[in-house]
Amino acid sequence: MRGVFRTDTSPVTDYLGVRQGIVDPEVLAEDAVNLFQSSENSDGLDKEVVGAFNGFLTGPEKHRYNGVSPSENSADRQKFLNSWKGYTLSSDNGPTLDNNSELSDQLENLEDSGPVVEDVQLLGEWVADTYQDRGPHRSVSGYMTDDIMQVETGLGVIDEDQEALRVLKPGGVGERALLDSALRLTGTEGERVQVLGLNDGLEVRNLEREVAEELVDGGIEEALEESSDFYSEVIEETASDIMEETGIEFEDVPDREFLNLMSISDPVVDIDTGEAVSDALEEASKEYSDYHEIQEGAAEKVGEVTGIVYPHMMEPETYLSAVSGADLSDLDVMDLLESNALSRAKDISNTTNLSGEAFEALRDLEEGEVYRDTDENGKRVYRWNEGSAYSVTTIIDPLPTSHRELDTGGGLFFWKNIYDGSDGRYDSEVIRDYAGDRGTLAHEEVFSNYVDDESEVRGDTDSFWNSLETLGSGEDGLGELENVVDWKGGDETSILEYAENEEGFVQNGRDLAEKEIEWIEDQFQGLEEALGLNEENVIYAEQEFAVSTRHPWDESEDIEGPGIGEISYGGTADLIYEHEDTGEIVLLDLKTGSLKPDYTVQQAAYKHAVEESDFFDDPRLEDGVDRVVIPEIDPEEMMYSDKDPVLHTDRPHHRQEYTTSEFLDASDVDLESTGYRKNRWRPENWHEEALYLFARATEQMPDKP
Repeated sequence: MRGVFRTDTSPVTDYLGVRQGIVDPEVLAEDAVNLFQSSENSDGLDKEVVGAFNGFLTGPEKHRYNGVSPSENSADRQKFLNSWKGYTLSSDNGPTLDNNSELSDQLENLEDSGPVVEDVQLLGEWVADTYQDRGPHRSVSGYMTDDIMQVETGLGVIDEDQEALRVLKPGGVGERALLDSALRLTGTEGERVQVLGLNDGLEVRNLEREVAEELVDGGIEEALEESSDFYSEVIEETASDIMEETGIEFEDVPDREFLNLMSISDPVVDIDTGEAVSDALEEASKEYSDYHEIQEGAAEKVGEVTGIVYPHMMEPETYLSAVSGADLSDLDVMDLLESNALSRAKDISNTTNLSGEAFEALRDLEEGEVYRDTDENGKRVYRWNEGSAYSVTTIIDPLPTSHRELDTGGGLFFWKNIYDGSDGRYDSEVIRDYAGDRGTLAHEEVFSNYVDDESEVRGDTDSFWNSLETLGSGEDGLGELENVVDWKGGDETSILEYAENEEGFVQNGRDLAEKEIEWIEDQFQGLEEALGLNEENVIYAEQEFAVSTRHPWDESEDIEGPGIGEISYGGTADLIYEHEDTGEIVLLDLKTGSLKPDYTVQQAAYKHAVEESDFFDDPRLEDGVDRVVIPEIDPEEMMYSDKDPVLHTDRPHHRQEYTTSEFLDASDVDLESTGYRKNRWRPENWHEEALYLFARATEQMPDKP
């Protein structure tokens, strides 16, 4: 009887791909059949090309430390490429090496080897170009077993110096190839995977381990378990269908072995199986005297007459009992298996919504962009093609679960614990959600006025509005909405008045947010002249970034720096524009709450990133940022008391709307053990001082988000 199905990563990758919406369900149905038939789709000489590549890196290149420099010296390059061609393509193309690749043998029998030879030669150029950038390689294999499948395959070759898995994909680097490479990486100790695709040229993609685990939604063991469950359910359903249709059921025979027996059988349609069994027993009793021999002989005769294979390891009584009375029909077991697999594959297709998020993030990486993510603690992380880093706000906010509490002057940790909804106090979690959703939507509404394509500044807008709508009033009062009203203080009637609905007052959190966002937008537009802002002068809106950098003092000969070394962080810059009158480059960050001292630290980090990060490459930023502006447009403090918005800035300004006093005073920002001197906050050095505090905060974060 048959054991587990031995396979490579393909059926696991296809399961994940169907679930994520990047692989057609039909492919998964074909995999179910291929598992049973121990067959696979032919990819020509793809396996031999991969084997030649892997074999060269782990074989002839073991002699790499011999002083050659094929990427710089033409003679070395020619010698190196001759060795590559001799190993991969045959001695006719280069010197004979020990244990030449299997590809060279296959090419001798191939009528048109031109395309394969061209691909191999193109790959050889890459091998030579990157010779000095690679360390020694070794092959890595995966061996994992589940109830249905046993994945036993070479996963690729790993660069021992760089901890990078290298995977060659002769069919090119599509989403499925990337998913398969990510799956392979999670089965190794590698920190990243480099995927090389051959398809009308050589394409190279790099995935960090965090991204790979995001794409796979875990690791290779979990993926194997989930895909194995899928194939097991398909097998169980198909076996049950056949048993129900034919009446044949072999006792104690696993479903997959039952299907295997039925797939190699050739049932004779319309035969009377009961009569066939009786006749066989009668004939066998004439030939044998021993009871067991009679049963064995009858089973063999029934197998010949009915076309239902009699497995010799099965007790003949079991076989005869199962076949007797069966209603045989012209069954195509593999067709039924494929049909059931297709039906289940369609059910799971794109059910996790992982494809949209994970592969959109991957495309961002490939295009040199960043994407926002969360770590295992739900903290905001920015990932890009150089790694990952916590967001600026995560770094400067309290994070008791991950590092020493950073109380940045807002009293946030105290506030969350005291205002917990008990003893008549409002619930800080309700306030956090309301203010966060309102702030996000306000940014979208305000900045959509300064871009041609609103999608550039909008995210999952509907989900934020829906979340606010669930914050409703109760039958006998305000319900959860009372938390927000209590938090705001002031006149309840003024807060709840809303002329946009029939009742004339706010019904839920959405109504209140709409009212306040409209006010924020009006106030911001009223500041356009003072800001020197118009749509034509906007350089970046809602621009995500990430950066690995050092504090300027660490590179100064005159000032002793913090000595922290490299710091990494990410964020989203609201607006960067060129002042329409003065030509200043302005970094603007809209705040829909009251100004807090740690905003100075945040803006210092943002300004430094704009000037140091590759994500801001507009030539107008060549000389950096001239002015930082924080418009404070706070409904809680201003809307219901007719107070005017305030423009906080880092440099003196002649207009009365601007103020530097609060912006530059970060003396309330306290960081444990910094030894920071509070009297150094001045316009000429606020950036370095604030960035110093930020660097110290960064130092206390976990190494890898």
